[in-house]
Amino acid sequence: MERLISRVVPVLAAWAMLWAGSAAAQPPRPSALAGIPSHHGGFLLGTEPVQKELNLSDAQIKRLQEINANFVQESQVEWAAVSELPPDQQRAKAAEVEAKLKRRSADVRKEMESLLTPQQAAHLKTLSFAMVVMTALNDPRIVDELAFSAEQRQKLQQIHNDAQSRFWQVQKEVAEKNLELLTPEQRRKIEEVSVGDRPLR
Repeated sequence: MERLISRVVPVLAAWAMLWAGSAAAQPPRPSALAGIPSHHGGFLLGTEPVQKELNLSDAQIKRLQEINANFVQESQVEWAAVSELPPDQQRAKAAEVEAKLKRRSADVRKEMESLLTPQQAAHLKTLSFAMVVMTALNDPRIVDELAFSAEQRQKLQQIHNDAQSRFWQVQKEVAEKNLELLTPEQRRKIEEVSVGDRPLR
C-alpha cells in the first residue's frame, strides 16, 4: 500500500493548490476541511500502479485509454477554438470552456468508474480516500482542525520523515543505475558541461 501511494503521489501535487488559504481572508475563518475535494478514484484509474493494484483486464485498460484519449482530444479542440478568437473575446470564452470541460470531466470519471466490477470499485474507493487523507494531512490547518493529539502529530511527522528518506534512497538508486549505463566517453562529455566553474546560461 505504501509503495503504491509513493508512486502516485505526484498525481496529487496539484490538489494542494486547491487548499491554499488566503492570508488576507476575513473572519470568520472558513473551515480548512471544507476545501477537501470529494474522494473519487477516476483520476487514479489512469495510473499503471493502480491498474495493477485493481487487477484490471486488458479490455478494461483499453477502454479506459480510449475514454481518456477522447476527452483529451475534445479538450484540445475546445481550447484551440479559444485561441483563434480575438483577444478581447478569449477570456469570456475560456471561462465558458473551462466550465464545460469541468462538467464533462465528471461524466468521463463516471464512465471510467462504471467499467469496474463491484470489488474493484470498492478497492478503488478505499485507495482514493487514503490518498485524500494523505494529502489533507500535509495541511497544518487540517491537522489543527482535527485536533490531533501530540502523539498523533509525532507519528505523522515520523511518517513524513520516513517517506522523505525512502524517496531519497529511490533517487540515489536511480541515479547510480543511470551512471552505470554511461561509457567513459559519455560520462566525460557530461562532466565537461556539468562540472566546474562554467558560467550559467
